[in-house]
Amino acid sequence: MNWTPQQREAIEYRNNNILLAAAAGSGKTAVLVQRIIELIEKDGVSVNELLVLTFTEAAAGEMREKIKKAIQKALRENPENSHLQRQRLLIHSANISTVHAFCLNTLKNNIHLTNLPVDFTLVSELENKILLKEALDEVLERFYANIDRDWSFAELAVGYGGIKNDSILRKYLLKLHEFSRSMAYPSIWLNEAVRPYKETVKNGRLSGEWWAQQLGQTVERAEREVLGIYDRIVELVEKTLPSDHKYVTFFDDEIANTKRMFDHMDKDDYDSVRAALGTLKYATFRGATKPEKDIEQAQNRIKCLRSAATGIVDDLKDCFSTDSEKVVERIQKIYPGIRTLKNLVLMLDRCYTRRKREKSLLDFNDLEHEMLNLLVSKNGSETEVALKLREKIKAILVDEYQDTNNIQDLIFKTVSRENKNIFMVGDLKQSIYKFRNAVPKLFSDKYELYGKSEEQGHLIRLFNNFRSRQNVVDTVNFVFEAVMSPEVGNIEYTEEEFLIRGAQYPDTEDASCFDTELHMICQHSRDEELFDKTELEARVAATRICEMLESGFQIWDKETEKMRTVQLRDMVILMRKTKDVAPIFEQVFEEKGIPVYSEVGHSYLGALEIQTVLAFLQIIDNPRQDIPLIAVMRSPIWGFSPDDLAVMRTKLPEGMFFDAVQRAATDGNEKAKEFLCELEALRKEAETAGVDRLICRILYDFGYYAYVGSLSHGRERQANLDVLLERANEFEHTKMSGLFSFMNYIETMRLEEKDMTPAKVFGEGENVVRIMSIHKSKGLEFPVVFLTGTANEFNLKDAYSAIVWDEQGGLGAEFVDTKMRVRYPSLSKTLVGGKLKADMLSEEMRLLYVALTRAREKLIITAPFKRNDKKWKSPAIFDDGTVPSGYVKKLHSYRDWLVAAFMLHPDMKKLREYCDISEYGVRHDAGFGLKLYLYENADDVRFDDVCRASETFEDTKDDEKLWAEAEKRLNFDYSRKSLATLPLKLSVSEVKRMQDDDGDYVPLIEPLRSGEMAEPKKITGAERGTVVHFVMQMLDPCEIETASDVEKTVQRLLNEKILSRSQAEAVDCRKLSDFFSGALGKRLKNAVRRETEFSFYTSDTSDNLFGNGLDAEILLQGTIDCFFEEEDGRIVLLDYKTDRVANREGAEKASEKYKIQMKYYKKALKEITGRAVDECYLYFLNCGEAVSIPNEEE
Repeated sequence: MNWTPQQREAIEYRNNNILLAAAAGSGKTAVLVQRIIELIEKDGVSVNELLVLTFTEAAAGEMREKIKKAIQKALRENPENSHLQRQRLLIHSANISTVHAFCLNTLKNNIHLTNLPVDFTLVSELENKILLKEALDEVLERFYANIDRDWSFAELAVGYGGIKNDSILRKYLLKLHEFSRSMAYPSIWLNEAVRPYKETVKNGRLSGEWWAQQLGQTVERAEREVLGIYDRIVELVEKTLPSDHKYVTFFDDEIANTKRMFDHMDKDDYDSVRAALGTLKYATFRGATKPEKDIEQAQNRIKCLRSAATGIVDDLKDCFSTDSEKVVERIQKIYPGIRTLKNLVLMLDRCYTRRKREKSLLDFNDLEHEMLNLLVSKNGSETEVALKLREKIKAILVDEYQDTNNIQDLIFKTVSRENKNIFMVGDLKQSIYKFRNAVPKLFSDKYELYGKSEEQGHLIRLFNNFRSRQNVVDTVNFVFEAVMSPEVGNIEYTEEEFLIRGAQYPDTEDASCFDTELHMICQHSRDEELFDKTELEARVAATRICEMLESGFQIWDKETEKMRTVQLRDMVILMRKTKDVAPIFEQVFEEKGIPVYSEVGHSYLGALEIQTVLAFLQIIDNPRQDIPLIAVMRSPIWGFSPDDLAVMRTKLPEGMFFDAVQRAATDGNEKAKEFLCELEALRKEAETAGVDRLICRILYDFGYYAYVGSLSHGRERQANLDVLLERANEFEHTKMSGLFSFMNYIETMRLEEKDMTPAKVFGEGENVVRIMSIHKSKGLEFPVVFLTGTANEFNLKDAYSAIVWDEQGGLGAEFVDTKMRVRYPSLSKTLVGGKLKADMLSEEMRLLYVALTRAREKLIITAPFKRNDKKWKSPAIFDDGTVPSGYVKKLHSYRDWLVAAFMLHPDMKKLREYCDISEYGVRHDAGFGLKLYLYENADDVRFDDVCRASETFEDTKDDEKLWAEAEKRLNFDYSRKSLATLPLKLSVSEVKRMQDDDGDYVPLIEPLRSGEMAEPKKITGAERGTVVHFVMQMLDPCEIETASDVEKTVQRLLNEKILSRSQAEAVDCRKLSDFFSGALGKRLKNAVRRETEFSFYTSDTSDNLFGNGLDAEILLQGTIDCFFEEEDGRIVLLDYKTDRVANREGAEKASEKYKIQMKYYKKALKEITGRAVDECYLYFLNCGEAVSIPNEEE
């Protein structure tokens, strides 16, 4: 084989640790195998003296097979070589395995040195979930038993546990437990994560290394991004605007002020940063009033960039908006809950470990931790086992090093010889397993360190791509030069990182047929109502596949080394996630007649046939469950009709339905007798038989398997039942066997919202189009790749959770005021959440890289977009082909990143014209073709099924019986159709609106929720009303004397991000204080009982509401602003109004339209309190007038 110089270096270099940065398609596996062979042949190393580690069993098996074949090839060339002959025998016992398999073998060989049971086995995924759930139940039960005495747990459970139950707290505990176990020493990491809180409580201020480090990193990151954007603004101003344009001096001043601000702050001191940020005030930014076209376009781009820069500074200001005393106070209040969270995780781990040991079980994390215990003593020194392994292992070769976690890396170091014999292969740009707790920083740190110092290790780069055509290579380089950076992707994608084409493809008559395609689907507002964007993308992909097949699109066959027509199996549809999306593609492809294979389809546990069998198992376990019992009786297995069940219920109207069935059997119902007899037999059989045996009885003895086979998609339904039977058989071979445990496992799956994989009729190897996630595609390659779902926004919800964590950042949590039921941002949550968000965006960037590098010959990208989106007006790419990282971080999807890069490709002229973007900065040196398909309306995407429909019509139009039946159905008149049009529920506001003379309708808006307030350009009247009501709810009447008292509350809500600036400005504090100083406000202050905003339900008849003569009950919902009770027991109802009325006369006139609303408020309050309302007032805040609403005769 002809090795490149870099490959040859990777094969031959010795006597140092090596980091091989191997890009996609660079032949790293071949290099790794050849290095092993030469270690054996030239260095005299035996294969059993090597430690070769991969991250999947399949990869380990492939590696072993390739090494075996290479040894056999070497033997054919040198058959007398005794060393090679010995290697052929040793290959079967060589340490070529996953990390976990290596740990497992080492532990078993040294079991006498551990505290593990001799007969331990690995826990299955099924057992693991159940044991972990049981352990968590046990731990929480202990804490709940003492909740009255443990106020810190009570605060944690109420503040972070969830509204209706503790499901959210449970998720936090399970996720944090799993994350901590990826650390070498979980308990130490947890204690260190809590230490900054403890130190703050102890010292009463933000002190210590952690705070300084986190604050410094946050400010420095913002400074880099802001100044980087300003550099681009200066470039744009100089190249596109006249020298006397006002932007020149404007930005000179603004940039100088910004730099001065960053220079004058101590970046790791909170108060210093806060004070410096307060000095920066942005001037109003205006462009020329009626500029020429090119000037206007330049101004738009500059505005876009400045908005990104000022947005970063505003985010930084928000982070430091609260004074340090308040920050410390919140940290002190958060600390007890965080400490309890840590203790819960530690207790969960101990309880979970105990349960596993009782059953002689270990999980994969146990293998790593027990291995580390075996290698490193408690005082930190290497054990005898570690020293022996060092002596035995002459070289360590680690594949996919970018996916390593902390404990695995420590194991590698411990068994290496003075850290000089580790060969690490990977690609930072393909690190996409954060959800498995991979730590790409391990790779990036070595990449930077080895690149600077040969003493630390040797860095080799393999960037020749032997997979893809030139157009694919160029596309990848063009995109990631533009958008990948250390801030978003963890690496600077410069020419040094570029892919270099190494693959040789024959010349074709029309090379442009392999150009990358960008299918832009413009969605107008009406399209969103009519067409799902996923369906539009699926239709584009399906149409394009058909076109390629019909046109005989030619690809290179690696096996025959000839060009041939593309087949379905040569194409793949990649998407970020397949759940809920793949079924839409399957349906569209099925309509188009395209066979498709996807491992993820419709819900497995939700399939009718699976639900029926599981319901049968439920009643075998416990027949006193009404829903599964009725489901089984109504199923085709027994065929009870609704009338049959209704008759049984009349025999016993109250109690469990199983008792009603028994009563029916006693009264002589033969079918009920037979059912109970069969059920009892199955229940007895369940005492000794396994779950798989019970399922066989249901499927075959009752004929259910044959029945589902006769339904539509029968083969797939039967395949689903086959999978269930296989899972049950696997379950019976675990230590968790039994019907109860199996049903517990199924319930755990439901609670965790996880699903089994539905069975598929098409196999993966058949001639079908594959649909798969980007994660699933890693390591694979396809001649034609469709990248879809690019407009879906990144899922960053973990970064916005109430509790967040990070390997280096530690723990961050919001402050929850459990009395007010309001959450406030905390400094720790902001810092850790910001770091986590940056890491998640970097992973999304690397996922995009993996997706684009799967293609061998052609890339096709689909991207729905909105024409009027500002992102399309102001591309931020520049002459050097890069987009500022601060701008990249403000984008929300793969489409945004791709279009930011593609917009200034020379072939995108039509898109630029469509979006009214100038030609400035177009990169005429792009060097590859990019075809644009622009769908200006969703209608352009729909493929027509008219022919198929007309053929069906011709076949049936003469069938008189069919027409008569159709006419009968179409003319069907429902006898009670008047009831069908009635709403089940109305709000009191809707009742009021229906009776308004003017008929104006104002949509209701959601109540304010902490942390979810957007920053609207201009607040609407309805939003203003909601804001004012919310502020009135937050005010303590006894503390309000003047307008300044109201202002303090509004400012607090603004600082704590509960209100936005525009919302705070909409509150007239004087008018609110006038209420409290008035007669009605004073009565409220002196009341013996006050209740502020709360929701209620009441009801009324349809006749009273609509005057339609119907007595149907309609549920009414409303929200009462306030009521209070005075010393004499009088109940006063009060409702605030923000109507724009100027005087008493206007207030009295406006009050007329609210009388019906207040009628229902009074009715509801009477039902709640049991007492009639004595007085009712509407208080119009705009004019300060209170209008009494008299009680009417009901």
